[in-house]
Amino acid sequence: MTDSLAVMSQKVLAKEESDYIESMLKAVSEDLTIKTYQVIRETTWEQLKEAIDIAVDFNPLYELAGHPLNLRFLDVDRWLAILVEYEES
Repeated sequence: MTDSLAVMSQKVLAKEESDYIESMLKAVSEDLTIKTYQVIRETTWEQLKEAIDIAVDFNPLYELAGHPLNLRFLDVDRWLAILVEYEES
């Protein structure tokens, strides 16, 4: 029984993550064409900020697509953020 609960929890988590990523990319691509993007997953807010800083140091053209997602409502310690680089106009 606990195995099926764990599998169901992972499916819900994966669905929430994919819905967030899909909706954010769709929203930001309405006005500008996305050249590249990167999804960052971390377990704390501090780790997320550090990972974003590292990614932006690597590619200074990255911008946050929107507010990061905190998955605490699913009883999971995980943060998601999407960085995008847009095509030059």
